[in-house]
Amino acid sequence: MGRVIAVLSGKGGVGKTFFSANVSAALSDLGRKTLVIDFDVGLRNLDLALGMQDSTPFDFTDVLNGTATLESAITVHPLHKNLYFLGGPQFSEISELSDDSLEKLTQAVRESFDYIIVDCAAGIGRGFTLAAKAADSVILVVTPENSSVRDSERTCSILREKGMNDIYLVVNRVRPKEIKRAELNNIDEIIDTVNVRLLGLVPEDVKTSVRANRGELTLDCKKAKMQATAIRNVAKRITGVETPLFRFWK
Repeated sequence: MGRVIAVLSGKGGVGKTFFSANVSAALSDLGRKTLVIDFDVGLRNLDLALGMQDSTPFDFTDVLNGTATLESAITVHPLHKNLYFLGGPQFSEISELSDDSLEKLTQAVRESFDYIIVDCAAGIGRGFTLAAKAADSVILVVTPENSSVRDSERTCSILREKGMNDIYLVVNRVRPKEIKRAELNNIDEIIDTVNVRLLGLVPEDVKTSVRANRGELTLDCKKAKMQATAIRNVAKRITGVETPLFRFWK
């Protein structure tokens, strides 16, 4: 049975979709058959991050309403043979989905994949509720800014109220110099505030947005070695491999 992991964030702009795309690719490179689903209904961007915007005319709502089969809607990544993508709708609203829509979808693919990564919309709206209901685990993506930490603390609290206790934290866009100068929250403060287990730290890279604009994964860029190593270490921990925290600062 495949494990369903929802990737959430309390606020937008923290790199959640970037993380979903790259950690899915890293899991696939470890030999795990991985499906990544764009569940940011109406504001989909995961296809762009993967470089798969022209992969299929179908999305998961076509599967749910019977317009398309799963086989026709799911496509394999051109560079990562164990990575598969299922897109989200561009012109639908989250209110149009039934309460068990994501649960039905993930149940249908559990037998075929080792991991199902669900890239969700930011915030605590209905998509958040559906994802929390369908997922086995949640990865909460946060940045060292006060607003992100505060929103993540609230998000985590709501998840626990909904019965989700298997929650992990990834701190993205870590900038050691600013943290050292106390211009940003340090990692210990973030962990204490959000109060969930740390899964990994991902360093800031000024070229991240440039690569994303080209549809190029960090894992496929030789000049992004530190960022790629950090993400690969997160993927190893997801699979249960004990991996030391990647220290990318002196």
